[in-house]
Amino acid sequence: MAMNQALGNVGKTVMVSSQPLNPLPSDQFGDFKSLVADLNAGKVNFLVILNANPIYNAPADLDFQSAFNKAKVVAHLGSHVDETGEISHWHIPARIRWSRGVTRAPTMAR
Repeated sequence: MAMNQALGNVGKTVMVSSQPLNPLPSDQFGDFKSLVADLNAGKVNFLVILNANPIYNAPADLDFQSAFNKAKVVAHLGSHVDETGEISHWHIPARIRWSRGVTRAPTMAR
């Protein structure tokens, strides 16, 4: 916070609240079922999966892998290539390691 105050960001680009922020209530399982329905209907062109492994973790009765395969492009950002990263079009390492100014580029998984 001291850095933002020194730069004059507080009140401009950084807002401070005296009250705790409450997240919007959501039905995560219902939202996930809606995503599967949209994938099956061909409504999803680009799917981004952030640090999750739904190919392994999704309930079997949703048949997520079949729906997943209907997305035109899938990008998986994760700490390692897991079951979802393995079959995604792109796997992007969550932690890019710098070594002598060179970084590993995202890899094609399929």
